[in-house]
Amino acid sequence: MACHRGRAARVLAFRMGMMNARQQGLALASLACALWSCAGSAAPAPGARSTAGTSASPAAPAVAPRASVDAESSSPREPGALAKKSEIGCQRGDADACFTLGALFRRGADGLIRSASRAAEMFERACTGGNVEGCAMLGVLYSLGEGVPQDDERAVALATRACDSGKSPAACTNLGVAYSVGRGVPRDVERAAQLFEGGCRKQIAVACLQLAHLYETGEGVREDPSLAVSLYQRECRRRDVRGCLHLGRLYLEGKGVPKDPASAAQLFEKACAQRELDSCAELGLLHIGGRGVPQNLARAVALMEQGGALGWGLLGKMYEEGLGVRKDPSLAVNYYERACMAGETIACSSLARARGSR
Repeated sequence: MACHRGRAARVLAFRMGMMNARQQGLALASLACALWSCAGSAAPAPGARSTAGTSASPAAPAVAPRASVDAESSSPREPGALAKKSEIGCQRGDADACFTLGALFRRGADGLIRSASRAAEMFERACTGGNVEGCAMLGVLYSLGEGVPQDDERAVALATRACDSGKSPAACTNLGVAYSVGRGVPRDVERAAQLFEGGCRKQIAVACLQLAHLYETGEGVREDPSLAVSLYQRECRRRDVRGCLHLGRLYLEGKGVPKDPASAAQLFEKACAQRELDSCAELGLLHIGGRGVPQNLARAVALMEQGGALGWGLLGKMYEEGLGVRKDPSLAVNYYERACMAGETIACSSLARARGSR
């Protein structure tokens, strides 16, 4: 058992290095969320009104949707009823219709070919016509460089415009992300906390998770692990399994709750089953040392394989040093490479070392 714990400790130390390298991890990931996902709602249904109301000024004619190709066949598929209705409405100057059309282009839904540039064009028209959600989504695209040149300052300006309208708590949340990491604005974690608190009151899951993270770390607010636990618990019980992941980590640390690896394992299991990839990796790590779960190296490797960048980085470490698995420099390089390509900077450093030692 001591041997297993030693292996687990070495893999855990590497995991901690990977987590520390994610300097802006939770915050930067939040910028990628689509507006309706942040808000926990779907894209507007046919005939539905956005929170922005209707457009008072005409928009330029929209580009007609093109036929797409079915994922399972090569036969063309005509745009669906929602796409057609939204295209006509956008041509007539309905900003809400332009927003819906942009959402469909961004997702490649309802018979449209996925196109970030067309989505950006439609969101621009929606924003110009008075739909604040269009401004917010255009800001997201500028923050990601998706369909438009990457421009943090432009992203912040659009998010601020939407947030200041009082009609887009999701835009306020994205603005909070920008302040929390200093993208497009000077870093101001206190301002970020205020924006997250407002978004959390409006039931924006990302805002609640961000606020919980600040209470956990004491950045921008008075450190309060118990409040962080409460916020993570609420999101875990409701709809966002990232809350389960972060709550599980607090149970492992005994921060805001008694240390309880078994409860952590249950939370990771729940989140992993819903494809929260870091949770799969965390659960795998528990199986290496038998913390809160039976010690099971085969299960650990399988979970880490599912665990995305974090899991692949950990597997690279295990195969590089023979921690619970047969030492295999080639497999170590393979896993480090996958993790590095997925954005894990520590894995990139480890990849260079592993390649040099082969």
